[in-house]
Amino acid sequence: MRDTGSVLVWDLVVRVTHWSVAAIVVWELIDDSGGRLHRMLGYVAAGIVLARILWGFVGSEHARFRAWVPRPTAVLAYATALVRRRAPRFLSHTPLGSVMMLLMWALILALAVTGWMSRLDACGARTGRSTSTLLWPICCWRSCSCMCWLPSCSA
Repeated sequence: MRDTGSVLVWDLVVRVTHWSVAAIVVWELIDDSGGRLHRMLGYVAAGIVLARILWGFVGSEHARFRAWVPRPTAVLAYATALVRRRAPRFLSHTPLGSVMMLLMWALILALAVTGWMSRLDACGARTGRSTSTLLWPICCWRSCSCMCWLPSCSA
């Protein structure tokens, strides 16, 4: 067998989580109905992202955050080198690519949380359900018609 000089960087967990989330995001762009399938796939995507974050602490060498999450100074140095057309090559993500990955994960998790919150009935105001004390400020902010920041606010 010929040696092609390729190096396997990403393990199976990283590849499966990557392509699963990519497929779900594409599907969610096509089906933006807000129906049951849309919601369930959103929760699955959030679960996959959380699993990948866990894998970033306990996974293989290249999957671990310490291998690819850069320090702010490294991001700035890489951006400067990129502008000067002297950006170094990386076996894994570039520093800017790493920042983009973290931002995408945060966005997917935020979409899942806000999607879940959109199903709440004005934070329980009309149904009598009580909302967690940790969520009431967010719920009041989200409900737009609620102008107070008290746990008992109603929309």
